This record gives sequence, C-alpha cells and structure tokens, in this order.
Amino acid sequence: STQSTGEASRSMWVATMLHVPLFAGMSACWLGLQHLLHQLLQYMFPSHPNNMVMARCGVIWVHAVVATVRSTGFLLQTGSGLSGEYDGDHHCWGPDPTQGLWSANSIIEFSIGFALYEVVSTVLHFKEEGSLLVLHGMIMLVALVQVYSTGYQVHMMIVLLGCEASTIFLKPRQALLKYWQPGGKQVVQRNKQAPGFKALNYAFGLTFLAVRVVWVGARMVVHFRSLFLHAPVIMASECAGIVYWSSDVTMVAAQALMHLFWAKAIVEMALGGSPAGPSTTQMKFHNS
Repeated sequence: STQSTGEASRSMWVATMLHVPLFAGMSACWLGLQHLLHQLLQYMFPSHPNNMVMARCGVIWVHAVVATVRSTGFLLQTGSGLSGEYDGDHHCWGPDPTQGLWSANSIIEFSIGFALYEVVSTVLHFKEEGSLLVLHGMIMLVALVQVYSTGYQVHMMIVLLGCEASTIFLKPRQALLKYWQPGGKQVVQRNKQAPGFKALNYAFGLTFLAVRVVWVGARMVVHFRSLFLHAPVIMASECAGIVYWSSDVTMVAAQALMHLFWAKAIVEMALGGSPAGPSTTQMKFHNS
C-alpha cells in the first residue's frame, strides 16, 4: 500500500543515516590502501614524482575489479533488464532477490564507501585531478546514496557500476603513462609503441565501447523509455516522486553524454588523431 511504501521509504532513510559510520569507515579503508600503495611505490621508486597518482590508480583499479565482478554476478542472477521489467511500475524496492555477496544493497554500500573516498581524494589532489573529476565524484556519491536510501532504480545503478569493467584496463594505462612521464616525451612515445601497451589500449577501447556504449546504451534506452511512459506513476509513488524522477533523468542523460564524449575520444585515438588518448586528469570512471 501507499502507507506501507511511505513507511518503508522513511525507514530506509533512517537506515542510511545509521550507516554513515560504516561508509566513513569504508572510505578510511580506501585511504589506508592508498597510503600503503604509496609507501610501497616510494620504497620501489624513491625519486619518482608521480607515486601518489599511481597509488590512486591502484585504489581505483581494485574497486573496478570488485565492482565489476559483483555487479556481473548480480546481473547474471536478475537478468539484463532490457525488457523493462525493472523500470516503470516495478521501479521501487528491487530487485534484490539474493543475499550476501550478490545483493544489491551490499554492492551499493561497497561503492558508497569508495565514492566518499574518491570525493575526499580528488579534493585533496585537486590540482592534479581538476574540477571535472570532483564534480563527477560528488554526482556519483549523491546518486548512490539516493538509490540506497529509497530503493529506487536499483537495477539501473548496478548496470552503471558494471561499467567499471573498462576501468580495469584504463587505470594500468594511466599508471604506466605517469611512470614513463619523467623520462620525457621520447621515452613515453617509444614505450607507447610496445606490443603490451598497444594491447592494453585495444583492451580498454574495446571494453569501453562494448560495455559503456553498446550494453549500457541499450539499457539506458529502455530506462529512458520507461521513465517517460510511466512518468505519472513514478512521480506519484512514495519511494520516488517528481524530485527523484527529475534527478534520474538528469543523471542518466549526463552519463549518456559522458560515454559518448569518451567514445568519440577513443575513436580519434584509434584513428591516430590523438595517440595518447584522453589525459589522466580527464579520463575516469568509475566509477563508471
């Protein structure tokens, strides 16, 4: 009923507030991992100026691997959602039919802790990261908290977390570029021609196009169609409402534009227009 749905929505917001210490602790663990990786790199390369950037790449890579595995496991059990079964009239309170490792709540909790770390880290390293990544991190944090606290559009959020598959190849690429950078442009250009680095480039480009453009693009079309076809129902629901409907449309549209922007950059890189591809301070996701 509407009353029970409203009570459930309020109880989930209370539960979210009670979980703030958990999220803060998880964020502290990510900062601790960053510190350990930085210390290890300092020991291995004591005079290298980009050890902190490479340490941050390592942290993001760990999250990308875990988020990809867990979101894939969840989607294998719940289905792709391409028929719209998790949108429209079924947008609230699910799907979360599984428990433990593959449950939606545990996956989103994991990524909220990481998103909080990412906001803190990008602010602390604002000079290297820039305003775009700070804004990106804040938007993702708000979106994750919104989904976690209301149960609204859980499946779409798990699909977006699965985008981290391309980050698995992106971050080693960025770390290598930063590692080579002090050697000068000639060293960077020479190493870019190495078979291993070219393979990494192709793996990243193909994964990005397959996951973020083709797969998520198709899921976004279904999601958008449902948002507009069922707009009155969603706006009137207790767990969503017009505020969440509007923010959902805005964030999914922004995500789609971002994916198309980077897809264009990847195509240009493949055609030789930009051999280095997107810069380290521009390219990210994700956790995307």
